[in-house]
Amino acid sequence: MTNSNDTATAAAPPSPAAGIASAHFGADEPIFATHPDWSTKETGPRFGDPVWAASALRRPANKLASAWTLRFPQENPIWNLRLREIAFSLLNPHHRVLRQAGVFPAARPARFGTVAQTCHQLTLLTRWAIATHKPADLRHWADEDFDAFRDHRAGQVGPSSVTNAVTAIRHLIALAPVLTHGGPAQDPWPGRSANQVGRRPARIDFATPSIPPETWWPLLHAAWTYIHVFAGDLLDLRDRITQPTPAPTNAPRRASQAISQDYDQMLRAWLAEPANLIPVRGRAHSRNGAAGTVLWESLARMVFGPESLHAFNPSSPAAQRRREMVKPVAASGRTRIADNDKDSAIVSLPCPGFATVTRPDGTQGPWHTRITREQLAQELRMLRAACYVFIAALSMMRDSELQEIQRDAVTTHYGSPAVISRKTKHDPATPESRWWIIEPVAEAIAVAERLSGHPTHLFANLRHPVASSSRSRANGDPGINAAKAIDTFISHVNTHQHRTGLHPIPASRVRPHMFRRTMAILAGAEPDSEIALGLQLKHAARRALANRTTPGYYSADENWIAEFDTQLETAAARRLVDLLQRRRNGEAVAVGPGAARLHSGLDNTLAQLNTQPELRAHHADHRAEITLLRDEFTDLHFGTINHCIFDPAQAACQNALPTEKRGHTPLLGACQPARCRNSVVTDAHTPIWVAEEADLTRMLTHRRLAPPRREALQSRLADVQLITRALTRQENN
Repeated sequence: MTNSNDTATAAAPPSPAAGIASAHFGADEPIFATHPDWSTKETGPRFGDPVWAASALRRPANKLASAWTLRFPQENPIWNLRLREIAFSLLNPHHRVLRQAGVFPAARPARFGTVAQTCHQLTLLTRWAIATHKPADLRHWADEDFDAFRDHRAGQVGPSSVTNAVTAIRHLIALAPVLTHGGPAQDPWPGRSANQVGRRPARIDFATPSIPPETWWPLLHAAWTYIHVFAGDLLDLRDRITQPTPAPTNAPRRASQAISQDYDQMLRAWLAEPANLIPVRGRAHSRNGAAGTVLWESLARMVFGPESLHAFNPSSPAAQRRREMVKPVAASGRTRIADNDKDSAIVSLPCPGFATVTRPDGTQGPWHTRITREQLAQELRMLRAACYVFIAALSMMRDSELQEIQRDAVTTHYGSPAVISRKTKHDPATPESRWWIIEPVAEAIAVAERLSGHPTHLFANLRHPVASSSRSRANGDPGINAAKAIDTFISHVNTHQHRTGLHPIPASRVRPHMFRRTMAILAGAEPDSEIALGLQLKHAARRALANRTTPGYYSADENWIAEFDTQLETAAARRLVDLLQRRRNGEAVAVGPGAARLHSGLDNTLAQLNTQPELRAHHADHRAEITLLRDEFTDLHFGTINHCIFDPAQAACQNALPTEKRGHTPLLGACQPARCRNSVVTDAHTPIWVAEEADLTRMLTHRRLAPPRREALQSRLADVQLITRALTRQENN
């Protein structure tokens, strides 16, 4: 079975297995007759057919038609028959032959995608067996032969794919009683799971990689710019050039006369625009006229669209009249040399009102001034990709779920915006489900709905935008190649950033399932996120709101750990900006053992702002201050009663830790704010310290305090007063 996404289903060559009959299944038996997804409108393939096209089964939108076909290996007729018997048994688990043989594969017919994966793995086994001269009769195979194939696959693919190969081999064992040429005599790996045989360890770290932050942020920014800024320009232009030719409005006129006068009106409007230049020949031609001759077909394409190239045909009196309207304008010099009809200047369309962007060189202007129909078609595909990227990233939907979104899918769910689609993974019933979304995602869905010409689905093939006399814009089958669309979008953004002003997107592998994983990492950083993620990821189990898969999704990987650390540093630096402003005015902003170091760091930041011209230019912009403060205070920890400028060598809290565990992070429970040289106290902490001083003073007035207790309170009061008296002196100064 070859699972190809690149070639459409074609007539299969005669099968070498055509002369080998199955001992159990008839050649005329229908393949999908008992399958719950079978459409009775189609007969579907039969067991003896060399190729099984699954057009009779409902195809998910994210699966290409070419992938919805089983092709069996042609190299060996015995293997060909064996794979057809395996596939038929998995698709018809209640067949009388299986029951009589005592074989019960499953309660429900296998999903077609599962059968395709099994046949793919067995096809690889077939080709390996032929290449290594293994016998076609599997009963003659030794356990070492299966081990050799497993090791062969392990040298090419990861543990997950090896596990799939092991699972496929075990289908040969389970279904051996209904295989004409038999199956393996025994399980080569008894007592071991497929994961163990495939050497895939128990899941500790989640296998799905995330999108690195340096790719994630510019990718989302580019997608949102296309949706929020560029979409209106592109869709308005598309609608303008694809709108049908105006119908006659004056009943007494003949239809041809009405259309002719409409053309005349369109030509007058076009000629009235001074920016419109008439295409002329730049050099003489023996048959087509002298230099300066108007290129009438090119002009017709520019004015009336590609379906009206004969609007200036000299055999028509109306066309002659239109030529006479053009000639004076051409004689005045309002022309453009364009000998090639395919010149972009000729076939391009003006882009009035397109959004203004700031380009990398600092200049500003429209992101398009003129655009060809080919370029417009490409930009519309980029808009479709942008909608896909943005919805996938912020909804955490699977590719199969996202591509099943249909028109009018936005609704509310428990009072919040949501989108309706179908859950297909691990659920043959494909139930309708809801995913919560935010307003920008709803906007992206609305743009995708306006962009799509498919009667039901939002993501479908787009046809070239051309003028049409019909209001319909029929598109191809629903579904897109999402991986290819993402790659093309990233390449397009990077290639045209000089025109769009978008940030370049670093090269990185980005696939649909990685959006779900990355957004889960970001959401997992929020408090109490596990239940919400379990619901949104559709991991909810019967008795819980999340299952054991959910923590694997939101656990931060190496791509995002550094990003979260940077965000914490930035948040800490942002809280220091107010202190920096006060320090600029000469104030002492903190007290405590570490106050001198805090003041020194703030002074260093002010010195950089004052001495570097490029920073002084951004003096009013807090982002420059935040960046400098983040670099100056790389390990600053904010607290309720004090702040910690963590320096392991001076940290009193580290004395409570074993030597090998010191120097990594502050030990908050062992903090001594009044004595540790990392501790600083600001006026924001003053109410807490004043309140504690008052409480300690009041408690010491009790006459019946035990001496040890009184001594402890007095010691604590002395520490507190070190801070409160310093705060009082600071306030007085």
